[in-house]
Amino acid sequence: MGRKIIGAVIISAVVTVATVYMLNKQTPEVVNVVDADFVTVNGKNLSRKMLIEEMRFRGAITPGVLKDSEALKSIMDEIVITEVMAQKAIENGLDKSPKIAMTIKKLLANEYRNSVIKPQLKQLIITKQEIEEAYEENIGKYSTPAMAKAAVIFMQYPHGDIKNNLNLLKDITKLKKAAEKQSKSIVGFGELAKKHSDDMRSKYRGGVLNWVSKGTMIQRLDKEIVNAIFEVKTLGDISPIIETSRGLALVKLLEERTPKLKSINVVENTIRNQLLEQKKQQFLTEFYDDLKGESDIENHSKVVGLLLKEQERQSKNKNEMSLTSPPMFPVN
Repeated sequence: MGRKIIGAVIISAVVTVATVYMLNKQTPEVVNVVDADFVTVNGKNLSRKMLIEEMRFRGAITPGVLKDSEALKSIMDEIVITEVMAQKAIENGLDKSPKIAMTIKKLLANEYRNSVIKPQLKQLIITKQEIEEAYEENIGKYSTPAMAKAAVIFMQYPHGDIKNNLNLLKDITKLKKAAEKQSKSIVGFGELAKKHSDDMRSKYRGGVLNWVSKGTMIQRLDKEIVNAIFEVKTLGDISPIIETSRGLALVKLLEERTPKLKSINVVENTIRNQLLEQKKQQFLTEFYDDLKGESDIENHSKVVGLLLKEQERQSKNKNEMSLTSPPMFPVN
């Protein structure tokens, strides 16, 4: 009988809330009205506001859903059961467990963060002047680097033996003279690369490399080779002989792209977002430092040291146990 009465009260209350809400769709603040006790579970009052917020969280406060009394009854039943179980948990002392206590603290801290800190973060702005100053200070970041396309002939020292480089030097000197006499219609170094280059990825393409950005490195090629590409001044010219720790090389400049500066209008949003993130982090650091400064915090460093010692002790005990434990399988 008692259950039927409670059920009737719940359904009646929900219908009342639904009716009020549907009649006041244009003024949703009515759901926040504090009124008399709404539902009672074992003498504990559940307010109308709390129940409405819970149903809103579950997606029940939307036009159409409120017309389904069975769906609302199911939600209300679950809320009541949750309250009953929570009361039982408190009776059994479960609310005193460290896990529950820390969960509650985290929820409260998150609520404080959402209600106090977030609104202040939203008020942070980045001015046009700040964007312009950041653009000028970091203008190199907003330029596309110089790029070049080149061909290479790389001749590796025999078995890494640099003592024999005189013979290799004679060979590559001849190759340089031959390359300078080649027709301009030949792609890269043409057959010379195919026959003599030790760079396997490019030799069958006349030594032609992909586009290279100034300052970047190609893993398979020494930095001296990449740097030499940007030291050749004229298209079609061939570099002096390049000496590296692994061998000798020639590069031929085929195409080039000059650096291009991105306008401030193009990168304005990127700069604003970066500055805003920096300003938020600075605000949070100062805010948290102020919070700690206002609080009486003791033994912080001492406890950190104790925790580290405890971890070391547990790790040592674990290692000792593994050494003294019997083998998992019998030893013959």
